[in-house]
Amino acid sequence: MSLGSGQPQQPPASPTGCLGLSAFLLHVMYIVYSLFWGQRLELWGPEEGLQRAGVHGRVGVLGVHRHHSPAPPVLGAAVPRRSPALLTLHSPPGPVEAPGQAAVLRALSSRLLALAADPEREPDPSVYLALRLAGEHDLRREQQYLARLQDAFQHRYSRSLQAAGDPWHDAAGTEHSTSTDVEWLETGRLALYLLGLRATCPPPEHKPLRSLVTWLKYYLEEDWAGSRRHGHPITSYYQYGLGVLALCVHRKRVREEVIRRLLAAEQHAKFGYSAGSAIDTEAVAAMAFTCLEQERLVGSTLAAELRAAVHGVRKRMVEAQGEDGFFGNVYSTPWAMQVFIATNSCEAQAPYGRAMAALLRHAGAFSTAATLAQALPALHGRSYLHIASMRCEEELDTLTPISPEPLSELPGNKTVRLVVECPLPSCPQRWLYDHAVLAPASATLLDVLRAATEQGPPDFTFDTQDTPQGPYLSGVLGLEAQQQKRKYWQLLTAPSTSLQMGIADYRPCDGETLILRLSQW
Repeated sequence: MSLGSGQPQQPPASPTGCLGLSAFLLHVMYIVYSLFWGQRLELWGPEEGLQRAGVHGRVGVLGVHRHHSPAPPVLGAAVPRRSPALLTLHSPPGPVEAPGQAAVLRALSSRLLALAADPEREPDPSVYLALRLAGEHDLRREQQYLARLQDAFQHRYSRSLQAAGDPWHDAAGTEHSTSTDVEWLETGRLALYLLGLRATCPPPEHKPLRSLVTWLKYYLEEDWAGSRRHGHPITSYYQYGLGVLALCVHRKRVREEVIRRLLAAEQHAKFGYSAGSAIDTEAVAAMAFTCLEQERLVGSTLAAELRAAVHGVRKRMVEAQGEDGFFGNVYSTPWAMQVFIATNSCEAQAPYGRAMAALLRHAGAFSTAATLAQALPALHGRSYLHIASMRCEEELDTLTPISPEPLSELPGNKTVRLVVECPLPSCPQRWLYDHAVLAPASATLLDVLRAATEQGPPDFTFDTQDTPQGPYLSGVLGLEAQQQKRKYWQLLTAPSTSLQMGIADYRPCDGETLILRLSQW
């Protein structure tokens, strides 16, 4: 069901600097490639198109060909067929991209489109956002995905707050509640859903949107009130920041106290957690601040404070960039890049270009719907702020899904050392489990955990919770992750590298040591 036709609006700030810089980097990489291989490259331009290149099976081949020879696996994306308009971004307009970059982006978008079409997967608003922020679309499939999202969300918020009663009172929101007790408090998911609805270009004063905005404002207040004595949201600053951002994108005013809670947390460095800084949270807060200033939803004094905070966030990200080009890691980097895009500061920041090149080199790391949805907006030179000024006319309806080939089953077995740590003061002891687990060679971390339950003594137990991003590790050996107490099970590979992938996605190597550590953020 469509939410309405697009309305002419003021176009967003052009992302020309962002995309132009990354295109230049791709051309430099092509030159290096050419010198290394000693062959002439076909740099396909807008006139030639990429129809000369076929799809090379699994996502894993860049659209750069030597004559009479298949392309080597360089940047990690297959080359699908294209329309003549592939090299130009639409809505908003952008510059011509390097051909190889266009092939990478189109392949990743096509893969996300295929994953989104799977009826077994619960619809995720961040996936819909990534599809809407792309340069090409499959409008029919996007409409079908939107309908699934509406089925999942609209009935839940069809009643008014008065008719719904007081859900916080009914949720048993006490200090001893687990994360499942406050499952109703989905500040972040409702914020993402509202962002997705805005990306459909609905007509002004659309009635269902007004109701959802009211719910989100209510969630922001309850999110904070539920943990007031601790001075932080009951969910997380990430979800809280998404809520502020979504309201701003809809041009809805937010109480100054709500904004200042987020601003104070940024100023006093409260976004960090036990494993280090939280770049995704910093990025969401910075985009919310930028939006509030750009939309003039705050007074001049607060606007100046927000502008200074965004400058500080961007400066810290630049200082924290690693030699590999990443801001944190490959999965947090797209969030940081959205800050540069939203503030129109890509061209003046060489770190943005290095990050773009690093993401393109490691495009194969984005293999799930959740990780693709996280990466694609930034790779397309867009931020969530673009949603505020999207125009939905004349979108390229040229994208087709590409289903990745299933991973082949590897013969034999592998041995993974599984360690469970609990360094918190409330834990009975630090080292709770340390044993080698035998599992099939193709096993994921989830498979390893299942194998461990069958290989005692000592007995190993674990619990998971289903989420749109896949199973979430909610308990190990009877110790539960508790959102109100800000506890979660951190996944690491020895000695201390965070996996940044879900238990159903990560495939450990033979002889690897995996650490499950109960931590606090």
